[in-house]
Amino acid sequence: MPSNKLFARYPFYEQAFQAPEYHIRNYTRIFKEVFKKPLRSLREDFAGTLWFSTEWVRSAPDRSAIAVEIDPVPIEYGRQTHLATLDAEQQKRLKILERDVRVVTNPKVQVVSAGNESCLLLTKREELKDYFRAAYRSLTDDGLMILEVEGGPASAIILQDREHFLKDNKPWFTSVWDQQDFDPITNVGRFAVHFEFPDGKVMKNAFVYQARIWTIADLKELAEEAGFSDVYVYWEHCIDEVWMGDYMRIDIAPPVDEGWSCYVVAVKGKSRIKKSKRPIKYRIPARYKK
Repeated sequence: MPSNKLFARYPFYEQAFQAPEYHIRNYTRIFKEVFKKPLRSLREDFAGTLWFSTEWVRSAPDRSAIAVEIDPVPIEYGRQTHLATLDAEQQKRLKILERDVRVVTNPKVQVVSAGNESCLLLTKREELKDYFRAAYRSLTDDGLMILEVEGGPASAIILQDREHFLKDNKPWFTSVWDQQDFDPITNVGRFAVHFEFPDGKVMKNAFVYQARIWTIADLKELAEEAGFSDVYVYWEHCIDEVWMGDYMRIDIAPPVDEGWSCYVVAVKGKSRIKKSKRPIKYRIPARYKK
């Protein structure tokens, strides 16, 4: 493990908030559904520690990735912790750029992705539209921009949410999602992540964000203004307050008491999905019914 003290927070963040295998599976399925062909190349924006991009190129010998991240600290952690686990051939298929995500990149890719609600860090309309335009120009003729986003009533209140993690069947750490402030005029809030440990130590404000809780309607409209031809919503299933990492394309969302999670999928080119005669309403899949 790298000795840099700034690196100490990343293993806990990855355990608490990231699941590359889910997104690899979901992106592959969604791209195949929209364009009827395999997904081989993508760009990961707000790439952080490069974990997702690393696992993407590892998952198949014909897959390549561009990882874009402006902060050199998580990039260096990712180089030492994740990139180092790839062989030389796999490393050649991963291009790392220390840049703002509002950059047009080459070669063009089939998917531009922004996971972990990271696009919410762009709090101004023109900032977000500029990002969407850059994403559009970085895509192949048949391409998708995939945004992982969250929202709902619980996003606009002051609260703390704790999740406990085990290692070798023993308490490891507790992740605390701390919504510290929220302005309903701008929809911008201050959010932080703390990590608590069994010995009583606390890694306070391990991560602090200022983010805007954009509505799905806002994101769809901005994507269309940026040139995307269609925008789909893939709703994440939440069963007994557990997010399943599994998504369903819908037109009409269910009412929510606290929050929702979804992919907003913007299409460049011609979608092969046939228009439904009736709007697709959310339903719980049979596999999740008791």
